[in-house]
Amino acid sequence: MDQNFDIHQELNRYSDMVEEQRRILYEERLAILKGETPMSPSEQRVRLYYIDKFWADHLAYVSYLREGIHLESLASRNIDAEPK
Repeated sequence: MDQNFDIHQELNRYSDMVEEQRRILYEERLAILKGETPMSPSEQRVRLYYIDKFWADHLAYVSYLREGIHLESLASRNIDAEPK
């Protein structure tokens, strides 16, 4: 049971981390859209494109990590459930 609790805590830490990163990226995108730093419209589009691309790649990687934690949890349950 302690292992499930640890896994749950780890997943919560990932969720908190992603939420904080999302907030930071949102602020960065908003600053670009509001024109808080001088840049041409084409530079603005390029910056937004790369922010969004890297964010999508990052979310895919975090999803992969979370899935690994989930699979590890399932594997340990199956091992624990096997008759001895």
